[in-house]
Amino acid sequence: MKFTSYMNMRKLLLLSILIYFSVLSFGQGTKKKFTRDFYFEYASFELDSLELIKANKFVSLLDRFNFVKIEVIGHTDSDGSSKANMALSKKRIETVTQILGSIDRDSLFKVTAKGENDPLVPNTDSTKHKNRRVTVIAYYSGKKVLKRK
Repeated sequence: MKFTSYMNMRKLLLLSILIYFSVLSFGQGTKKKFTRDFYFEYASFELDSLELIKANKFVSLLDRFNFVKIEVIGHTDSDGSSKANMALSKKRIETVTQILGSIDRDSLFKVTAKGENDPLVPNTDSTKHKNRRVTVIAYYSGKKVLKRK
């Protein structure tokens, strides 16, 4: 009887440790990412000067980390046809990935064109400008180690 009780305690301890490390690693995974939205003018796929400054600052931030995946998701408002909006969201993605691509991370990119699907806010006249964006989610494993000379 003592042996069975010992084995049950051992299994319970192992299960507790497994659950602890699963929760710990899941919690850390959600913290290790940067998210940035870049906004576009109506029917445009070029960044204005302010958004370009934001993009360049984001690139310099990204240079300090080791990345495992970078998601680039393109959106539009609902004006125009679905086909035209899908094409526009792809062009917006190209604009942003060209800026980020100078970092030599092409193999890490996962791009998704959403067009007018999955709007952030309702496509009303006062809010639809927030749907004209590209969202970048950069997942990282840690900071780069800088070599001193």
